[in-house]
Amino acid sequence: MEMIKEDVVDADEPSMAKMRPRIERLVRSRFANRRLSGGVASYIVAALEVVLSEVVVSSEKSRTSRRRPKRAIDRSDLVTGVRKDAALARAFRQFVFQPSVSVKYDGDTLLTKADRAAAQQKRAQVAADKEAKRSVPGVLEG
Repeated sequence: MEMIKEDVVDADEPSMAKMRPRIERLVRSRFANRRLSGGVASYIVAALEVVLSEVVVSSEKSRTSRRRPKRAIDRSDLVTGVRKDAALARAFRQFVFQPSVSVKYDGDTLLTKADRAAAQQKRAQVAADKEAKRSVPGVLEG
């Protein structure tokens, strides 16, 4: 597995800052009865970042369709990239990939509590604006 330094994201980047508290909560809830170092979440985030960057790099090398934009990678490219790279193939040998099946998920479950509240507030505002446009103002008869 070749390590590409420029693809590794700095831990101070906002995306990493959002991942760390989520992973820390998950680790703390999973291993509630054990003593854990304060840096556990940082190490897990760093390891995930390295593995995911290797998957993306391998997938970019093995893209099947050249008609898509240069940076576009689809599910079949991910599977092919993982299977062609020897180290990734060993790491993911117990995984079953189904590139033809789409995964359905609720987008709100991927958001933080603050982001989820902001999204709900925005949806409520959009609904209120639509309702205000639909309603016809009453005519005052005098």
